[in-house]
Amino acid sequence: MNNNKQIILVIGIAAIALALLLYIAFLPSEEEIIKESPYVMQIEEEAKRDEAIIDSLNQVVNNLNVRIDSVRAQMDSTSTSNKVLLTTLHRVTNEMKEYRRLTVSLQGDMEMIQAARDSLRNILFEQTNRLQRVTEALEKAHKESQQLRADLQVTQEDLQVTKEDLQVTKEDLQDAQDIINSVLVYIGTEDNLKEQGFLHTWRRIRKNYKIVNFPDVDNTDVKKVPIGETVTVQGELAAVCDDHGKLGKDKEYALTEDKEAQTLSISFSDPLLVGQRVLIVLKN
Repeated sequence: MNNNKQIILVIGIAAIALALLLYIAFLPSEEEIIKESPYVMQIEEEAKRDEAIIDSLNQVVNNLNVRIDSVRAQMDSTSTSNKVLLTTLHRVTNEMKEYRRLTVSLQGDMEMIQAARDSLRNILFEQTNRLQRVTEALEKAHKESQQLRADLQVTQEDLQVTKEDLQVTKEDLQDAQDIINSVLVYIGTEDNLKEQGFLHTWRRIRKNYKIVNFPDVDNTDVKKVPIGETVTVQGELAAVCDDHGKLGKDKEYALTEDKEAQTLSISFSDPLLVGQRVLIVLKN
């Protein structure tokens, strides 16, 4: 009986021990409990923030230490500068005392010089007044002489300008007479005249030519050809035209060709062409 009780007791104790082992085996580890606890996680986050703040404060403290060292160095430099400044100030003070002493000594000498200068000034003033009167008289005479010379120079310049204007007027009059009594002729190939914007051509039954623009009459390439006189051209004639169109051969101009020399001689016969602008168009 006692043996049965002991067996049952042993079995019960073993069962309890096995249950405890099973319970312990299935319990979560301490790290898992800590990780799963919201309170523990909050504490860890706050600890990390605190560590970051501490690091930042440490950096600020380091920076302040650097600035304090810099200020100390500047203070040391300022102290040295102040010592130099005090030494310089003492030297300047001594020099100022010497300057004041010399100033007092020189002041007496200056008073004597002032008295002598005043006396000399009075004498010079009288002499200057006399000299001033003589100088004014000479300057007046000199100015009158200069004015006469200037008037003469202006008169001579006006006369020269008048002569030059008269010469220009004569030349302009001659040019105007040449233009009035002549035909204004400009010569060029068809393509060249078109490129310069002087010639316009078109075709209906036959090809037509017309002036649309003309060089300035002062252009050296513009020829002034009196009625009846001949202008010689190198090349082959395409047309002679004015701003109304093509001119008529043997009606408004005469043409003579020298095939051996490959030249053309053109003379204008129509009096109505006097003063008109004409293009002599050569073949390309």
